[in-house]
Amino acid sequence: MSSNGKTLFKEGDLFNLRDSGEWRPLLLTEATGSRITRQTNGSPVLESYSVSGDVNEVRINSGSAKLGGGTTTTANSAACFAFPLKKPDGSSYKLNEQFNVDIFMEWTDTPGATNNNTCFFAVCLTDGNVNFAVDGEQGLFGPVVIWNHATGPKVGTVSRGGSFNVSNPDASIVYLRGAMTTTDSGADYPVYRAWSDGYDSGGDIEQSKDVNGTAHWGGSMSSRPTVDAALSVGIGRHTTKASHSNFDIRIYYRVSPVATYLGDSTLRPGT
Repeated sequence: MSSNGKTLFKEGDLFNLRDSGEWRPLLLTEATGSRITRQTNGSPVLESYSVSGDVNEVRINSGSAKLGGGTTTTANSAACFAFPLKKPDGSSYKLNEQFNVDIFMEWTDTPGATNNNTCFFAVCLTDGNVNFAVDGEQGLFGPVVIWNHATGPKVGTVSRGGSFNVSNPDASIVYLRGAMTTTDSGADYPVYRAWSDGYDSGGDIEQSKDVNGTAHWGGSMSSRPTVDAALSVGIGRHTTKASHSNFDIRIYYRVSPVATYLGDSTLRPGT
């Protein structure tokens, strides 16, 4: 039900009236599933995590905890926090449906100078598997920021099929806008495109990265997954460092479903 740009959303046992297309925070303490240790040996990826207002506060362990291409536990050991993608009626979006997910990330307290090209945050479209798709045919695809103290952060995308694909570092970047776009009905792969734009404090785009294609979701797939869709926040490091690192970040998302006209799905309103 919607009226005057607002929609009733089922959240838990209650219906709440919210702006249609409203940005909603991803708070680590509200994840429905999580893993904060490495898959290989159970050692910590995060020393601690908490939420203050809409800011996620983490302390990242000094060891390597990668997230990227491949199907082994050594390729996907980053910490994972999973959030189901829900429709206004409380049901879940499916990975075989058409929709877009917009992502916003703004870092408010960052690691120090010894953490160049190591600490990262990613928001990936997944099936909610906290192993980050090392099991079976499920995949992942979404925006990522990699911290670089000396020359500025890098923004880009990460996928199980294509690993990291990032921009040049840029000291003027202070927040990221990105998105994932699913494919049309009948395609074998759930996600066609993911992109990231890095903005400066004045709202100008300084760096961009756009990645598309079938292989980026999860490599070779015989058929498209039909399970519930989720967003998974990934946190970790590329390489081991001498000390732990603190990182604070605001993360928001919104879902834009394919429109309907006279009961039929359409990408073009009114037709």
